[in-house]
Amino acid sequence: MEAITMNALTIFQIALEFWGIVLCCFSCTALLLSHMQSRTSQKLKLVMQISCILLLINDIIAYIFRGTPGLAAFYLVRISNFFVFSINFIYMALFTRFLWRSLAIPANRVPKRMYLVYGLSIIGILLLILSQFTGILYYIDAQNLYHRGPFYIISQLLAILGIILNFTLLMQYRRQLDRPLFYAMLSYFILPSFATVALIFIYGIALQNIALVVSTQIMFSVDFIDMSLRLQRTQDAFLQAHFKAEHDPLTGLFNKAAGLQKMKTYIESMQSDHTASLLFVDIDDFKKINDSLGHSAGDYWIMEIANLLYALCTSDDIVCRFGGDEYTVLLTNVTDRKTLETKIQTFMQCLQEKAHAKSQEVHCSIGICSIYGSGHSLETCVELADAALYDAKRKGKNGFCLRSLQSNS
Repeated sequence: MEAITMNALTIFQIALEFWGIVLCCFSCTALLLSHMQSRTSQKLKLVMQISCILLLINDIIAYIFRGTPGLAAFYLVRISNFFVFSINFIYMALFTRFLWRSLAIPANRVPKRMYLVYGLSIIGILLLILSQFTGILYYIDAQNLYHRGPFYIISQLLAILGIILNFTLLMQYRRQLDRPLFYAMLSYFILPSFATVALIFIYGIALQNIALVVSTQIMFSVDFIDMSLRLQRTQDAFLQAHFKAEHDPLTGLFNKAAGLQKMKTYIESMQSDHTASLLFVDIDDFKKINDSLGHSAGDYWIMEIANLLYALCTSDDIVCRFGGDEYTVLLTNVTDRKTLETKIQTFMQCLQEKAHAKSQEVHCSIGICSIYGSGHSLETCVELADAALYDAKRKGKNGFCLRSLQSNS
């Protein structure tokens, strides 16, 4: 008995399935390296990918050794065909599980159709085992060629019924899936159907298994992208909530709690050779601005002064809205009084120019506590800066006064 020579279509199919195996191996590696999903979800996807790999390997073996003489070829064809059919039933159950996990519905609400799909898969595998001894579904002849058995239609009806049940589940709960993932899951039903239709026009090539593998890669790729987008949205929401918790909504500066905490951390970590300046800034006669120009004008100047103070600072400095018309600034890179005074005068000059441009009288008083060395508390620095602010107000406003705090070491 001579072996059947493979034609061009068979070689083409084997080549497709080989590259399908390579793609599945690549996807398995990506799954193992991914940290964006739960361990259970990762295991399920790995099992589905491994099922695809085994499906294609056994289909290739079945094609290579069909019609090949010898006992070894007989068992290889027999075993590979058994695994091809069995894996299709197993994958049907795995898809059901994947679909349900994607829906994220509590376990106590699992529909009976899921268990029906599991049952159909088990029945199909049991019939395949029985067929190895009776040939009721298929058999391998003396020439190592595959033939359908008298009850082959039963295995197809079981698979069709399972697919229909899965399709009804998908359609019923489609609104609980993101649209891209829903369409990706539809490929599990559409691509194998197209492959079956193609078999009518291209005799000798069976692409159903390839279609199953391709639909798996589509589903997992879309699911990965969907998880990435959801993770990004979660991170963005967390960062946004964190920003809102620490920042003043009107000015965008740190709020009082966050700003003072950061200042406290810095001051308490100062070394003996460090210097810093704590500024208390207050808008003079702010009530008059609100009363004469309106609250919208008051808000405008609160934001403008916040912007000027922020521009005054470096990336290491800290500025916050203390409350109402008051601000607190910690300048960490000012080493001498002259540099400090230059910064303050620059701020006041810019504010004066903006006020003149709007033909309004807006100015600030500033109290400064210059901090030298280590061993200081934020409370002491705030008291001195507040006292210096009171001095500036008492001297006629629109100016600044300074007090110093020497090292305790």
